[in-house]
Amino acid sequence: MHPKIFLLLFAFLVLTNVSYSMEYQLFNPSNEPFSGHLVYIISAGEENVGYTGSDGTIEIDSPVFELKIFSDNEYYAAGSQSNRMIQLFPVASISGYAVDDRENLIKNAMLRFRCSGTKYTEYPKSTDDIGFFYVERIGFGNCQVSIIKDDRIITHNININKSMQYPLEFHLTEEQPSMNPNYFFLFFGVIIIILLSILTFGMQKKTKRKQLTKTLKPKEEKIVLCIRNNNNSATQSQIRSQTNIPKSSLHRILSCLEQRNIIEIREYDGLKKYELTDVFRK
Repeated sequence: MHPKIFLLLFAFLVLTNVSYSMEYQLFNPSNEPFSGHLVYIISAGEENVGYTGSDGTIEIDSPVFELKIFSDNEYYAAGSQSNRMIQLFPVASISGYAVDDRENLIKNAMLRFRCSGTKYTEYPKSTDDIGFFYVERIGFGNCQVSIIKDDRIITHNININKSMQYPLEFHLTEEQPSMNPNYFFLFFGVIIIILLSILTFGMQKKTKRKQLTKTLKPKEEKIVLCIRNNNNSATQSQIRSQTNIPKSSLHRILSCLEQRNIIEIREYDGLKKYELTDVFRK
């Protein structure tokens, strides 16, 4: 083999096997070294594992990478050769869906996110073709998620303070039409008329009762009080024993009270009982 060709081949092999291995130092949100932690290094779709040293250092063989650490929370960061000191932030995820009045999933509903925490991902613009959405790697803090469909909007406010998946449900109900002021006054007026009618009817009954009471003779008044004291239902024998009115005159007085619409006769299992009419029941 020609010496020049050999040298070129050797140089090519050396260049193609150049290692990008560099040392990085990881810090937590309090700027303390992330020491003694298992780190997942993601590069070009591949995942490798490493451990940080006592000072938070770790060697990484890729010029562009992502880092994941599962400790008390899940931590995440993205890095490159341009930054040798990397600060990790705790992250969480949000999942959710939207349904209508009939519990049908709503697809392609517009989404809006207003989150204060550090983010390492792009927020989706809408629910998917089924009606769901999922957002990962959202930093801790307050997060306002809104869903919009046909001029209807529902908003959920959540406080992200733990590395977990926060589930959200959006129920988009049909907007109820507001009541026209004219209908309100009409409705209010009808209620007033009904109340006045009830009050007037009650007063008329009270007046009629007073008028009829004044016409009662002593024996008739005894019979009315007897029936009332027996829970508005008494037989002829009960009335006779409690009022001491002779049987010969009791039948005549009862017939007279019935004709004047003060009492009425009702039959229960073949037994006749005398009851006060509606005017005299109170």
